[in-house]
Amino acid sequence: MGSAWVRELLTDAERVARGLTDPYYATFALSWLCEPWALANEPERALELARESLVSSRDVPSSLLPRVLMDVVDAFVAAGAHAQAEDIARGIAVAYARAWALASVAKAAYADDVGRAHSLAEEAQQLARAVTKPAERSIALASITDLLVTIGELDRAEEMAFAIPRADWQAGALAGLSQSRAMDGGQDRAEKLARRISDPDQLASALVGIARSTDDRQALGLLAEALILGPWQTALPELARRWPETVEVIAHVVSGRQRSSG
Repeated sequence: MGSAWVRELLTDAERVARGLTDPYYATFALSWLCEPWALANEPERALELARESLVSSRDVPSSLLPRVLMDVVDAFVAAGAHAQAEDIARGIAVAYARAWALASVAKAAYADDVGRAHSLAEEAQQLARAVTKPAERSIALASITDLLVTIGELDRAEEMAFAIPRADWQAGALAGLSQSRAMDGGQDRAEKLARRISDPDQLASALVGIARSTDDRQALGLLAEALILGPWQTALPELARRWPETVEVIAHVVSGRQRSSG
């Protein structure tokens, strides 16, 4: 029942995507549907949509094309067509977008070809280091950081994360990196990395990520801090996983207050 419902929903979304007349938004919509179709065990459907997104991208204005092609590359990666994804990535004219796209291909390649993943990672890093505009450099370096975390090069990932000029992109990179450090047994280092994040909501998310790899005592402190810093929904899934009875009590209190205020 659930699987059929998902396919029905994706089919409806596909119909809407194909009905979009602006090639920019049509390309985005078609490419974004590839991963859900692949997760629904429909790789051929995902590949068909990836190809459609590539065709649609040909009508996108040149100024917007690099950003759109990043999503097209992800579409082919989601469909398992890594060679085609790499070809498209190499055709992107703008360095930051090409670095981002190559990093995406490298992450996908890592499961099957470690050597290829490392080679692509090195190439993407060289491209990213040459980018000078802060926003574009941040996007490129954040993608490289995520890639290095994926392939287990956490020390190099830290170097990349610290070089990201924009705080918002750096925060996301540090959150992922701190979670990986915690999973690797380095809770102290993970917390130090997370606490370099200045935005309270993003810091709360990072602390929850670290909490997933700690014992109950440490997790309680991290989750309590996350509840203070950010929206309560950030910490709720981990609280529910560890202490479901506590979350039940919270839910009853919250629902009771909502009824009384209504």
